Amino acid sequence: MKKRLLLVRNPDSPALEYIDTNREKQEIVLLQNGVFSSNLMEKGAKLLENDVKARKIEENENLINYDELLDLIVWSNQIITI
Repeated sequence: MKKRLLLVRNPDSPALEYIDTNREKQEIVLLQNGVFSSNLMEKGAKLLENDVKARKIEENENLINYDELLDLIVWSNQIITI
């Protein structure tokens, strides 16, 4: 079943107020500075491993690599980038 993919680069974006982050059939991926969003991490967001390492964050759960991100992109029927 296809899902919506929410890619969050800016955790402080006002656009997040208008997105249903609790929606079913949705994957949330935090990349770039989005990896600092503890609010979205609590909702089960996945974090891009390279960005976590680059920012020296000690988060070990829900890490994905570029290949896994590509799979999510390919199998999603809607992609929103913030």
